[in-house]
Amino acid sequence: MKRENFLGILRIFMGWIFLWPFLDKLIGLGFTTSPKNAWLNGGSPTTGFLSNATKGPLELFYKTLAGSTVVDWLFMLGLLSQSPFVLPCTLVHGLSGLWETEKNKPVTSSA
Repeated sequence: MKRENFLGILRIFMGWIFLWPFLDKLIGLGFTTSPKNAWLNGGSPTTGFLSNATKGPLELFYKTLAGSTVVDWLFMLGLLSQSPFVLPCTLVHGLSGLWETEKNKPVTSSA
């Protein structure tokens, strides 16, 4: 596989990496969020992390933010805002890289 093809495919996969957490938290795809804890089913996308993964001097501050509606909305908007900018760019650049590689192949004559 040529370097340009590899980089094009890599860019497309990187775009999906940013879209995956948003979809998982929104509808509960079962990877890190079960369907019963999905945001659309009334779960909080920030509760698990902010409640359990905080240590240190700001622990109480972060635990009070866990489950807050405003924090949930800001978190989900932050996840979603990465996808529309990253995914189309990676698709365009990735596919154009693949197309350019095919376009620039030398033409061989059969005569």
